[in-house]
Amino acid sequence: VDATLTATQTLSPVTQASFGVEMTSIRGFQSNPYRSVYAGGQIMPERHPEMRLRRAVFAEFERYFTSRASASVGLRYYTDDWNIRASTVDVHFNQYVGEHCIVRYRYRYHTQNAAYFFRDLYTAPGGIDGYRSGDYKLQDVDSNLFGLKVSVPFEGTAPWLDGLVLDLKYERYFDSNSFAANVLEAGFSWPF
Repeated sequence: VDATLTATQTLSPVTQASFGVEMTSIRGFQSNPYRSVYAGGQIMPERHPEMRLRRAVFAEFERYFTSRASASVGLRYYTDDWNIRASTVDVHFNQYVGEHCIVRYRYRYHTQNAAYFFRDLYTAPGGIDGYRSGDYKLQDVDSNLFGLKVSVPFEGTAPWLDGLVLDLKYERYFDSNSFAANVLEAGFSWPF
């Protein structure tokens, strides 16, 4: 069951804000049947609680500038009954370069604590309250993401190409658990 309520308010001709809340109730098997953990000297299957209530509040502020640019700041706070608390800040800046090309810059910071039953190593086969997890998404983490995206439209090159846009994106991700990645994407969008 998922419920989301969002309200958007125009604050001025060039500024708008959105606020919202989200609740999700999940029931049923939530472990990964292919993931195992080391618990009490044995390799044991992962076991998560079969109930989870997720809650989040979020806000986004967007501002448009006369220099053909815009900026947005998104904030999100998340909590659940597995005792995970997470906060995210996501900042975007968009700027037209020339008549049609758009350059987008992005920075996101995310921090969260671990689920109450997550451990790197369990001393007993029963884990914590009977639960064991090897899911890296349930551990303590602080992460950063930097991004750059360029959108190049094919406007004016040929009538049949109007609306076609080439998107090129690079993102650099790294976190406090020594995971890092460079992500390169290229794609076309063409509305019809």
